[in-house]
Amino acid sequence: MQLCVGSTVAVHTDEAPYPHLAVVQNLQSLPESCGEGDGALQVHVLWLYRAVDCKRLPPKLLRCTCRVQRSHSVDISDKGELKEIFFSSHSDVISSAAILHQVTVHFLPNVENGEDLLFQTCEAPNGMSVKMLKPGFICRQFVDTVKWRFCNLNSKNIQSSEIGDLVTELLARSATKSISNDKIPEGI
Repeated sequence: MQLCVGSTVAVHTDEAPYPHLAVVQNLQSLPESCGEGDGALQVHVLWLYRAVDCKRLPPKLLRCTCRVQRSHSVDISDKGELKEIFFSSHSDVISSAAILHQVTVHFLPNVENGEDLLFQTCEAPNGMSVKMLKPGFICRQFVDTVKWRFCNLNSKNIQSSEIGDLVTELLARSATKSISNDKIPEGI
C-alpha cells in the first residue's frame, strides 16, 4: 500500500466494531531497533469522525440514498446510504501496521445541493444511462471535538494553518477527481 500525506485510511482498533478512519498528516520511518520490522512507519493521523462517534450532530446531516448499487460491494449495514464523516483536529501517532487499507473520501465544500457531485452517470448492461452513488465517504464539515461545533470545510474557522492547508489540498484533490462512464456489472 502506498501512503502519502493526505491519504485516507481505515485503521484497526480493538475498541470499536468497525475500523476508524483517518487522514495521514505526516510519515516518519521507525528506527530498526524498535522491532516493528523493515519499512515500518510512524504515521501521524487526523481522525475522521462518523456520525455515531459524535456527541452532537450538525443540523443538516447529508442523507442520500443510492438509486442503483453494485450488489457485490454493498455492506449490509449501510443500506445504500451515503456515509457522511467529519474532519477533526484530533490527532494521534500510530504504527503503519495498524492501517488496514486506503478508503475513498470525497472532501467537498458545504454545498446545499451536492447531488450532482455525489452521483456519477454510468452505462448499464442494457445500454441505458443511470445514476450511481460514488463509492466511499463524504466529508463536508470540520468538527471541533472539544466544543462539538461544526463548520464548513471551506471556512476560515479551522485555526491551525497546518490543518487548514491539508484541508485545502484535500478539497482541491477531490475537485479534480471525476468518475464517469463506468460500466455497471452484469446481474444488477
